[in-house]
Amino acid sequence: MKADEVRVHDSQTEELLWQAAGPLTPEGVRGDVTRWRPEQFGRATGGGQPAVRPKLPAVSVAGAERGGPGEVFDTAEVAAAQLPAGTYWTRKGPRTAREIDAQYACTDPAPGRRLLS
Repeated sequence: MKADEVRVHDSQTEELLWQAAGPLTPEGVRGDVTRWRPEQFGRATGGGQPAVRPKLPAVSVAGAERGGPGEVFDTAEVAAAQLPAGTYWTRKGPRTAREIDAQYACTDPAPGRRLLS
């Protein structure tokens, strides 16, 4: 999925903690972003990582051509996870980037475009 914007909310209060748009790195454009790193984006608001992280942050990634996935997760559960190399934490267990993209049909070409192998 081509990412355009990332938002982090406190899901318990709905407070917007951080928002960034216009990823500047190839990884960011693909949707592999790091929260609280404004230098990786053209525009970012909300400052740095909060001193006290919310228990249930909601993270959403949106693409310019269509919406994107979002997730609410328990920070203690994520911190306790021991992930194999090359995987990311998900509520369904460790997943590779390819597995995550496949579940959201991120590899489907937009109308009028095709994927190159």
